[in-house]
Formats: sequence, structure tokens, C-alpha cells
Amino acid sequence: MNTCSSITPGPVRLIPEEPKAALKVRKLVECGVGVGVAPQTTAARAVKTMALSVIDLSDDWAIRDLTIVVRAIGELRPSARQLVESLRA
Repeated sequence: MNTCSSITPGPVRLIPEEPKAALKVRKLVECGVGVGVAPQTTAARAVKTMALSVIDLSDDWAIRDLTIVVRAIGELRPSARQLVESLRA
């Protein structure tokens, strides 16, 4: 018997498996080690479960909407703050 025949049809929600490296980067950012650049959808999911803030980026060349992920903008070291401002320019 086909085990798939008992599945009730309904909306399909695909959840791509996240690379472990991406999660590690976000954990480092959450610990205040630095900043990260991530797709907007990834960042939106991350802020729901992690102590992170999102800063929107908008560049004409970008294929996807990108965001900067930081623990707290006010807690960034001057060099990290300069990086964020440079990316936002």
C-alpha cells in the first residue's frame, strides 16, 4: 500500500534546509561579535527567535531584498557602525 495515499491534500509549504554556517553567523551576531547581511525573509525569521535587529538595505543591483542583521545598532563598535553606514549609503 502506498503510504502517500493517506495524506490529505492541502497547502504545501516548503521550508528549505538552512546551511549550518548561516545559523552560526546569526548566533555570532546575536552574541555581539559582528554584523551579517542576509536575505530579508531569513532576517525576518531570525528576529522572531533571536535577539537581533534588522536594518533594511536597498540597492538597484541587488536581485533579492537584503538586510543587515545586528544585535543592537546602539551597541556596535565604531568600526562595525561605519560598516553598516557604508553598506546603507
